[in-house]
Amino acid sequence: MLLTRRPSAAIWLAVAALLGAGGGLVACKGADTASAPGAFVEPGLRSLSYPTRLAVAADGTVFVSDAANKAVFGYQGDRKTFELGGLERPLGVAVRGSTLFVGDAGRGTVEAYDLERRAFAFALGKGAGEFATPNAIALAPDGDEVLVVDSGRGEVRVFDFDGAPLRTIGRPGTGADEFQFPVALAVDATRVVVADQGNLRVQVFDRDGRWRSSIGQPFAGVLEDVSALKGHFSRPQGVAISDDRILVLDSAQAFVQVFDGQGAFVGFGGPALSGDRHLPLLLDLIVTPDRRLLLTEPGARRYVSVALDLRPMP
Repeated sequence: MLLTRRPSAAIWLAVAALLGAGGGLVACKGADTASAPGAFVEPGLRSLSYPTRLAVAADGTVFVSDAANKAVFGYQGDRKTFELGGLERPLGVAVRGSTLFVGDAGRGTVEAYDLERRAFAFALGKGAGEFATPNAIALAPDGDEVLVVDSGRGEVRVFDFDGAPLRTIGRPGTGADEFQFPVALAVDATRVVVADQGNLRVQVFDRDGRWRSSIGQPFAGVLEDVSALKGHFSRPQGVAISDDRILVLDSAQAFVQVFDGQGAFVGFGGPALSGDRHLPLLLDLIVTPDRRLLLTEPGARRYVSVALDLRPMP
């Protein structure tokens, strides 16, 4: 399969502008919810402008952060059912039960919202300025831990569900246990998997933050055939865990590569989505409970659902 181009420089400049760090003010835990940073509103006519990160609730609601619209939207199928506005630069999102977590790079916060009361609940840590770029959020499946990738500070922060800090994973650098602009993470009962974009790799840690392994090698050639990828990355952007397998989205390649639990390349789990054989820009992926891939495609102002159809290397 011949791939004719990568996302343009203009698109990447837009990505950098929307996903960069910022600062500002935010209400913290215990503050009057009347001063909440975000506002719940009735879903209006606004459509997605720059869909960025995804989360899926137990009832099937898909939450999509939209950095350009300064909002998080919720969808049931094609129907928009939820809108949280009044944000500055929402990036990472995660949901469990009635609690929605939103990383706001404009305020440097991760904010928790009560979906039943439709109200701001608290912010992780001290609130404003706690993070440089809270790019992605993951919730531990077997406990009360919230993990946040802070791209701007080159680390993963771990908090309890009340917002208190527990530990930090990684630090800036190029060695093992070090990151250059980490952008995404996934967590299961035993592992924390981090997309280390600047180092062109994926790193695997145990749940206590001890380094275990590194997956992938830099891809520096001209992409003429998909088989040239095979565990090589140009811009790893998203990660997910499905059973024992690790899925990696490379936004410069628009393919999802699949690895086994030991980090060996297995095959592909999702197609390039463009019908004209040009590469779309994809920014996030998650695996739903019914084993589908959801991906954000900001250039088309949408998120898409495709079958998790594992295909071996051609």
